[in-house]
Amino acid sequence: MAKDNKEKFEQQRYLNNAGINKNQNIKQEVDRYSKYNEEPKYKQDPYYKELEEIVKKIFNHINQEGFYFNEKENFILAENMEHFAKYLNCEFLNNQKKNGITSSSLRNIYDHYLSIKRNYDIKITENYNNLDYSNNVNLEKIKRESFKEIKTQLIFAKAKVNYLVERKIKDLSSNEEEKIALKEVYETLRKFIFDSTKKILEEDENSFIQFEAFLNIFETLVAFMK
Repeated sequence: MAKDNKEKFEQQRYLNNAGINKNQNIKQEVDRYSKYNEEPKYKQDPYYKELEEIVKKIFNHINQEGFYFNEKENFILAENMEHFAKYLNCEFLNNQKKNGITSSSLRNIYDHYLSIKRNYDIKITENYNNLDYSNNVNLEKIKRESFKEIKTQLIFAKAKVNYLVERKIKDLSSNEEEKIALKEVYETLRKFIFDSTKKILEEDENSFIQFEAFLNIFETLVAFMK
């Protein structure tokens, strides 16, 4: 009963905001309201639901285990990047159009992370050359310290991705199914970057390991994009 009352309230609020008066066709406007709020058809498609479950699994593994787990790169994440690419490509839509995120758009983001990796490698070389060679060289320690010097760049990259996503979805307010799907996958891409950044940085002493593994996983995703 409470749900029915809430629905009636929402419908009436929609009508009030739309400026509907008694002389207008109320039923027509109520039907328009219902259509505006109905769930997109693609969400009922079995293939979409399958991909959606895989995407949930991917985020669970990122947040719980990270990209490097049990002394090796996370196999589950690598294995599911092909499905993640299909989701981002919006392959669940039943048409022949290319509706999803393009490979070039994703590669532009990946290239920015490669530039961070180059800065990381430069720091490793600099710190290695500054060593006192009378002591044993600890490459892991060098990498750890080098990453700490460049880790702020991950925050900058995260902000750039957020700006990109906001710019992309700004004009996707239409109720067209393709645009709703594209907005969804762009928001999922943002979550991928945000959650990945959080996991990398929270590892503290092992952040450099997570970062290196993340780049390999990201490269795999880009390779599967169409």
